[in-house]
Formats: sequence, structure tokens, C-alpha cells
Amino acid sequence: SHFKMTGPLKKQLLSGPIIQRLQEIKNEKDGRTMKKNDGKKVKNLSILKLTDAKKAGTNRSKECTLILTEGDSALALALAGLSVVKNDLYGAYPLKGKILNGEKANKKQWSDNTVIQNVVKILGLKHGVKYTSTKDLRYGHVLIMSDQDVDGFHIRGLVMSIFSSHWHELLSIPGFIQVMKTPLVKAFNRKRLIKEFFNEAEANAYQKQHPSYTFKYYKGLGTSTSNEAKEYFSNLDRYLFSMSGDTLLLKRAYGDDTMFRKELSSKVPEQNDGTTYDKFVNGAYASYVRADNIRKIPNVFDGLKVVQRKILYTFIKNKYRKEQKVAQMAGIIAKETQYHSGENNISKAIINMAQNFIGSNNLPLLKANGQFGTRHCGGDDHAAARYIFTELQDYVTHIFPEADLPVLSYTPVDGHMVEPDAFVPIIPWIFVNGICGLGTGWVSDIPPHNPLTLISLVKYMIQKQRSLRE
Repeated sequence: SHFKMTGPLKKQLLSGPIIQRLQEIKNEKDGRTMKKNDGKKVKNLSILKLTDAKKAGTNRSKECTLILTEGDSALALALAGLSVVKNDLYGAYPLKGKILNGEKANKKQWSDNTVIQNVVKILGLKHGVKYTSTKDLRYGHVLIMSDQDVDGFHIRGLVMSIFSSHWHELLSIPGFIQVMKTPLVKAFNRKRLIKEFFNEAEANAYQKQHPSYTFKYYKGLGTSTSNEAKEYFSNLDRYLFSMSGDTLLLKRAYGDDTMFRKELSSKVPEQNDGTTYDKFVNGAYASYVRADNIRKIPNVFDGLKVVQRKILYTFIKNKYRKEQKVAQMAGIIAKETQYHSGENNISKAIINMAQNFIGSNNLPLLKANGQFGTRHCGGDDHAAARYIFTELQDYVTHIFPEADLPVLSYTPVDGHMVEPDAFVPIIPWIFVNGICGLGTGWVSDIPPHNPLTLISLVKYMIQKQRSLRE
């Protein structure tokens, strides 16, 4: 037998002085760990992939700007731009995609995160210090260079959360946080640049008025050439702006206030310049929240996520008569539906849609011609996408009729009409295989149901001309 504490005794112990003291000891230990990673105002610093400003850590530190880029390709763009402004007062460091959220991270996560700790050391930040100026830092400004898509907006806020969580006073210093706003769309007449757009809605309206022009979409910073980077840095007054204003909404957006994110998702994102933290949250960040929920939570009409709908539409539209290699289909789908999140994600979605072991799909939409994973490993033991093949199941066009395609509304992406906004299946597909989606502020989880039962219920509703509630 063993002792098990329950009831009032357990509650009394958990709220008593022993647990409080243990928590204090843990906090002291975590605090010491964090202070070990404190930065210093030194002239020379060796950090992998850091291009340090020559004047960083000197008496001209407050004039220096650290460019934080979204990945290595954006770093290459920044380095091309430094050939214009030189790196006496400009340094650059690449972030690895979506960095740790400072507002939600505990002390251990914060201390163990290499990217965060490198940023702390590069800037010379000290934990527990309230900064009223930047004279004790290695850099006086932080310039965020992220993509102009919704994920880039999210990363912009994650960078801000580094400071709002531990040094929120820095966000109130004029010019400390700066943002590089690169064009989202460019209009060309042959090879001559006509106009730049920072908003997709304005670009679409202009495109309808000037159909003869060529329009190029710059969703990622890697799309810009080195010459275009030099153009951006030669005209920083046009492409750069400083953040200002109250940071309360920023802390709510990236903190534990789930209800705030739910409320934000129900509002239409504002079209604004994003120069204050409030404007950023209600505009760019709200756009991310809405887009994140659209792509991660399945549509109630067809029970499909965006990437699944792109896959299904490509297979139905192209009417493949033979099996297709998964890796090759990923490239075709990405091209035909303007998918921007990587072909690897499409390959994973294809594999999930074809899995047929118990606990995966009641009715897979695709055939598993090869090793698509087993129940033993939850499907993770599937073969690589380059080795396996797939094709539509024979019953798919009976559930998602081809005759519907001409009357469906379609999604515009980068000036192209791609997959439908939603299919209209013959039976409520959302219940067939079930759904699981974790968005921003919202989560959806519906278990799978017996397709034969669903068919019987649909027939009953049609014949009786009544809903199940009645």
C-alpha cells in the first residue's frame, strides 16, 4: 500500500508555506540561470550568423540598428542592403522562423531558447533592469524584417513580445522598435516598374483597372532581388517606420488572454499603417488570427482544411487516371493552387488523407498505394513521399460531384482564382472522418461517425422535410 493525499489535507498543503518556499527556491534558481545569460555592452561579440555593426558596444551604440530577419533568406536580403548603408551602424541576425513567445514562455523555456538568448547577448540586455534609455545597450534600435504575409505579421509581434515580456519600458522609447515594410505587390508595364502596393486589396483593385500590366507578388522577402534590397535601403524613409503607443493590447494578444483573441477573430481586421501597437494588433495581427483559423480549423460545409481542399480540388480537376507519386503531386498542387507554406506540408496532408488504419479515416479520400503508416505508430511510420503513390478513391466523385465545380465560388490568391471556398458534399463530410483543428483563440474537435448512419439520417431529413431537432 502507499500513502495518497486527498481532500482538505492536499489543498492545505498545496497552499501552505512549504510549497510557497519551494516555489521561491525554484524562482531564485531560474532567476540565477537567466542572469547567467545576461548580455554585456562589449565591442566584440562572436555569435553564429551574426553580422555585427562595427560601432556596436562603443560610445556610438545608441546610433546602431540591429536588423532581425525572418530566416536566412531574409538575412541575405538585409546583407545586400547593408552594401548601401554600410555596417558601421547596422548589424543583422536571422531568426529561425516563429520564435518563442516571450509572453507565454516560462523561465526555463526562456533560458533554454538559443535564439532568444542570442538576441539578449547581441543587444546587451540584462534581466531585471528597467531601461529608460538605450545608452547601456549595444544597439539603440531594433529593425524587424519579416515577410509581408500573415505569418510575417505574427513573427513581427513575436519579436515585440521579447521586449514586452521582460523589458516593456524599451517599447516606449521612441524609435527603439522599427519595422521594414517591403512591397507586397509590384505592377510592371513590360519591365518598367509602375507602382508598388503594401496592401493586397489595393493591388487587386488596381489590377482590375489595368489588366494589361504584369503584377508580381512578394509574399516572402526572399522574392526580392539584391538590387531591390539596395533600393529599399536607399530609401529607408519610405520603407521604414517606428512603433509607438501603449502596449497593453500587444500583451493581451500574445499573452494568456484567450478570450481577447476570440473577440479579435470575430472582427474584420482594420486596414491601417500599423505604426502603433494598438493598430498592429487590430490590423496586421488580427489578419493573422483570422487566416490562422481559416487554414487550421476545417470548414463546416465540407469538413476540409484549406490544404486538404487544395489537394482534393487538384485531383478532381485534373482527372488523373493513374496513381501519382506523392512528392510530385505536392509540387503540382502548390503550383496550381498558389500554396505558400511549403510542399512538405502538402505531402503530409496527402498521407493523412490516404491513411486507412483503425483510428485514422473512416472513408479516406485518397488511396494508400504504398506504406502510409500503421496504427502502431499513429501513422508516423509512413514511407517518404518520394516512395509512395496515391490516387482518388472511386467513391470521391459521388460525394463531391464534379458537376458542382462550375457553380462554386473560388478563392483568389495572388491574383489567381484557385480552389473553391468550400465544396458541398452529398453527405455531411465533417462528421465522416471527424475533425481536429487548433487555431488562434479557437479549437475544434469532432469525432468520426459511421457513414451509413449519416446517410440514413440525411435521407430521413429529406423525406420528412424536417431537421433532427424537430
